[in-house]
Amino acid sequence: MKKTQLFTLCLALLSLFACGDTKLLVDIDEEKSQGEVFELRPSQSVDIKKTLLSLSFTKVAEGRCPQGASCVWAGEGKVILKAKHDQEIEEFVLIAKGLCDDAEAKCGQLKNFRGYDIELISLSPYPQEGKKITANEYVAKLKVTKGAM
Repeated sequence: MKKTQLFTLCLALLSLFACGDTKLLVDIDEEKSQGEVFELRPSQSVDIKKTLLSLSFTKVAEGRCPQGASCVWAGEGKVILKAKHDQEIEEFVLIAKGLCDDAEAKCGQLKNFRGYDIELISLSPYPQEGKKITANEYVAKLKVTKGAM
């Protein structure tokens, strides 16, 4: 009986640790002006290959005017990221404009961190009136390119 309880406890602990942050690997070519577009969800992290840069999607704050609603202001969605380069860590917010057409990729904000431009391309899903979106449903499309120091 004790072996079964110990086995169950070990399984529970293993599944708890397995459900932590998810690491992705993204390869960017520092010689090109454009990097690879990739997706991150809350609690996911990414290491940018050939750099010392890693990003973590720590939180999302939704404030965009929902589709089907009448709003005075278009609002904005906020993606809170934690960036790490070598031993330097900085947390910052990237804004996704509300009621914006992402066709031209001008709805997201760009931040320079330690010589890399981190750009929010889009934040989805877009809110709809009367529909609740949970935090883990969100996906941020991001792009990292070599920028100015």
